[in-house]
Amino acid sequence: ASAARTVDTASADFTNYDAKGVVLFLDVTANPGAAETLTVQVQMKDPVASKYKTMSTYAATATANATYIYHFYPGAVETTPTTELEVQGLPLPRTWRVNVDHSAAGSWTYSIGGSYVK
Repeated sequence: ASAARTVDTASADFTNYDAKGVVLFLDVTANPGAAETLTVQVQMKDPVASKYKTMSTYAATATANATYIYHFYPGAVETTPTTELEVQGLPLPRTWRVNVDHSAAGSWTYSIGGSYVK
C-alpha cells in the first residue's frame, strides 16, 4: 500500500506456484529530493537456511514522482529503451520478495505491486 517511508522496506514472502516471471510497479507519489534514490531489488529465499539473497538490483533508480516498471522474466531483453522501465532476464524463484533500498533517510511515499507472468 502507498505509505510514507524513510528506511529500506521489504515485502512479505511471495510463493511462486507456476509463473516464470513478474512485472513490478513502483508508484512514487512524494520524494525528498536532494539527490536521494530508491532502488528495487528482487530477492530469493534459501529454503533451508531461510536467508535472502539479492538476485537483481535494477540499475535505474527512482528519483522523482512517477511509476517505474521492473520486468523480471527469463530471457527478457529491453528492445526499445524506455524511461522508467528496467528489464532483467532471470527466472523467478519459488519463494521471493521485493526490497526497496533507500539511499538516505528522506521521506518517500510509494507503493509497489506486481503481476505474475506465465
